[in-house]
Amino acid sequence: MTVARILRDASIAVAVGLASFLAVYWLKDYTFIGDEALGLQDRAYLTRADTEASKIVPPFLLIDLSQADQYRLGYPPVAPRGLLAKLIGLAASGRPRLIVVDADLGWPGPPNEEAELKDALSAVAGKGEPPVLLIRQPFARSDGVAPDVLRPTPYDAIVERSPDIAWASALAPLDADGVTRRYTVAVPACRNGRAVLLAGVQPAACAMLEGQRSAMWLKAADAPACGTPAATPAPFVCGGYQWALDRPSATAEIAYRMRWKLPAGRTRPQTILPGRSIAVEEVETVDALDLARNASSVDPSSQFGGRVVVIGSSAEQVGDLHRTPVGMMPGMLVIANAIRSALELGPVPRSGMWLSLIGTALMSLASFFLWFWIRRVRGVGHLVFKEATAPLVSAFWIFVISVALPSAHIAEFLFPQIVVTLYLVIAAGFEEARHAA
Repeated sequence: MTVARILRDASIAVAVGLASFLAVYWLKDYTFIGDEALGLQDRAYLTRADTEASKIVPPFLLIDLSQADQYRLGYPPVAPRGLLAKLIGLAASGRPRLIVVDADLGWPGPPNEEAELKDALSAVAGKGEPPVLLIRQPFARSDGVAPDVLRPTPYDAIVERSPDIAWASALAPLDADGVTRRYTVAVPACRNGRAVLLAGVQPAACAMLEGQRSAMWLKAADAPACGTPAATPAPFVCGGYQWALDRPSATAEIAYRMRWKLPAGRTRPQTILPGRSIAVEEVETVDALDLARNASSVDPSSQFGGRVVVIGSSAEQVGDLHRTPVGMMPGMLVIANAIRSALELGPVPRSGMWLSLIGTALMSLASFFLWFWIRRVRGVGHLVFKEATAPLVSAFWIFVISVALPSAHIAEFLFPQIVVTLYLVIAAGFEEARHAA
């Protein structure tokens, strides 16, 4: 076979792959293909969930305000500021790596409890450790015209002057099937007449854990007036990956590795507490009220030291339960999975068209040359070749793409390679028939 013939056939294979990709890319939102693409990713996450602990991410401790706790506390279903103050103070005394408070503090509480929480946050700010992320959301997002608004809170002054306490967003847009698979990287909002950027929990936690808060949040005095684009900090590197907040509402995927409910007989993987050589479960849960009642008997260093502590609720009436690829889970565990994803994989986006086209072209070339090499192997019977080679090539791509590709759109890459392989099989059949004639 001449070089010109090889180049021609390779070009045709690439063209077939690109055409197949474009067909999937443009039809995925209107056919079953988009659902199948997300389904492939979901099955990959489910298969790998709770199989091994991360080597670079600290273990997580979830302080859970459970359904039973919420019934005891009564209505409205919000975490009391006094309870949060006790839990934050207790956790901070054990020197965790990070505390995340998954309770929206943008709504007012009783003045005496507000004062308790302010004192607790001021005490943490005074010590300079651990860093604390306070989750909140802007309101009035529904009209799509006026900018989202961050309500003033009693804690704004503490957050503004402390380098170790920050607001963060946990805005998680749902896919069409109602499943939470990603977080918004940054949310533009208006606070006190200034256009600000509320960082998402993924880059925010990454920056806090690596001591890069100055790269993440701009001072209020540097923010422009509302109605103008919010000032954005320069891209920063965290966990070996670059994060950029200059594209508001961009999203990053959550690579789910930790489930809320484990199958019968399954135990969670063990990890080592940083600097302590103590093996613990990668993610543990403790009851919030029990912890607060028995605070005097808790060893803070043993309970919280070296961990990422997330304070949240699994009570249904709080409305913070999410459908995920690995089952229902409360928002605090979604946050834990998101933080792990940020540190291990960086800001993984949904596959972009141009990058995907380049990837598809390269994989189509690889499919062609893999096929070309197999055809040149001597001693392979024609029947075995025809019946076994095409499935083997397809199985190769299924393995490579499903294991190595951190993308929500696995089918957009896999389907074109199956089509390319099918084209090569048909072309080889016509060539054999022509030679036989």
